[in-house]
Amino acid sequence: MKAFRFIAAVYTRFRILQDSLQDLTSARPSAAHMQHSISRLAERSRRGAGNLACFLWQSIWMHAPSGEFNLTRLERVIYGPGKIKELGAEAERRGLSRVLVVTTLGGFPILDQVTGALGARCAGAFTGIVQHVPRGTVDALQAEIERVNADCLVSFGGGSPIDSCKVAIHGVSATRELVHIAVPTTLSAAEYTSAGGVTDESTRVKGGVWDARVAPRTVINDPALTMDTPDWLWRRWTAVYGEESARAIARVHQGEPPLDLTVKNDAPGWAEKLGGIVLPTGSVRLVPSGSRRAQHHRMHPIKVKPQRENRI
Repeated sequence: MKAFRFIAAVYTRFRILQDSLQDLTSARPSAAHMQHSISRLAERSRRGAGNLACFLWQSIWMHAPSGEFNLTRLERVIYGPGKIKELGAEAERRGLSRVLVVTTLGGFPILDQVTGALGARCAGAFTGIVQHVPRGTVDALQAEIERVNADCLVSFGGGSPIDSCKVAIHGVSATRELVHIAVPTTLSAAEYTSAGGVTDESTRVKGGVWDARVAPRTVINDPALTMDTPDWLWRRWTAVYGEESARAIARVHQGEPPLDLTVKNDAPGWAEKLGGIVLPTGSVRLVPSGSRRAQHHRMHPIKVKPQRENRI
């Protein structure tokens, strides 16, 4: 509706100018008529321009967006393979000496990389975090914060440990100020916000906190932390498939996955154009060059049987 009013106003001013020009270009106008038309054009233009300017100013003033944007306390984002080693230096730079690591990855070897990077500054690891951040686990975390006298929380894992740290920091904010450092291993993006979710276990209703003080000050994105196969999964693979096959599965999971495309027709033609292969389903698979999948497909190409034509 606002856009329609604006367009209507502009069109009205345009019509005023058009009518006046038609008066001036009418067949054989007299001198008096031309003088009258010029005077009327000047008056209309002056009045129309003023009205249009007023209209534009009112539209901008009345409908301009307004609000407030507050930046989070995020100061640094450190990223790259092996960057977890800088966690200790980051804690030292901030003068932190009692760092508590909060995670769902208890018992996994990659946890040792995080605690080891902190060295003597690591006050412990709280591994009681579970999905959806139940209130009981947050209460237990707050008790652990008090017990070890922590001055920093390192949330290690996905959204659950990050949100747990946020809610816990908010809960103890009246008695202590904690620095939050996030080491995410998933794409939750919780490390970039000031909000944290928590679940009431009695009602199963999820609430949350919104507090600028709970946002991470530093985020460390280390892709190497996401590449190791968890011990529990490795044990299952070796038990079912054997160690050699388990290692092959792990190598495949570390590589770039293929991309399968569904084409309407001429799958072999598209495969040739795109440098892919045709699957038995008729889809075209694009395999990253240099990967083990590409080498396998070059050595063992898939043969596609021609589809039978259905005749009615």
